[in-house]
Amino acid sequence: MLAVIRDARGDSSAYEQLQGLGTDGLDTQAIALIDEAQGWHALLDGRMAEAGTLFRRGAASSTSNASSQLALAAHAALWNLDASEAGRALAAINEIGIHGRAVDNARTTMRAGLVALDGHHGEAITLYREALRIWRELGLRFDEALTGIDMSTLLPSSIPEVSEATIAAREILTDLGATAVLNRLEAAIARESAAEAKPQADRRSKEGAIGSQVG
Repeated sequence: MLAVIRDARGDSSAYEQLQGLGTDGLDTQAIALIDEAQGWHALLDGRMAEAGTLFRRGAASSTSNASSQLALAAHAALWNLDASEAGRALAAINEIGIHGRAVDNARTTMRAGLVALDGHHGEAITLYREALRIWRELGLRFDEALTGIDMSTLLPSSIPEVSEATIAAREILTDLGATAVLNRLEAAIARESAAEAKPQADRRSKEGAIGSQVG
């Protein structure tokens, strides 16, 4: 949809025009596409819970693009560190029963995120490695980039595969001109960097307090 493409590139004008349209007389597929556009706008704005709700609503409205919307709902949940909602999206896509290399790989990507959230980094990397390989074989660069954001959000950057996926995601999104999506990647990197820096800051503060007491 044009509104989604432009929104991903930082131009919300088409989305704003879409907002002015009503849904009276539209079929379920059209309504689902509007939900998807609204979900993307919320996702790019950092409103992950709202984005997930919109993607799931779109998936419920039309089965023709339900798997892609549920995959997006999972990304939103994972970027929000919400294992419950990510698991809900995976259960829903399994219930639909649609299969194919892309859909099955979306499931692998979802499982990798859930495993990462559960703290099993080695298993998550194994799943992510397979997911990235298949996205590349299928030529689905944007899905590869979204998976890179998942990894940057959920796993330490000190893991080589995470660093490599982050670099690849940045290159893909820059090449596609998807500046608004690139902002989500940079936000994930910043959050992970802040999480890594906090223990060091706490340790320095504690050492300083001990030093002042000794002095």
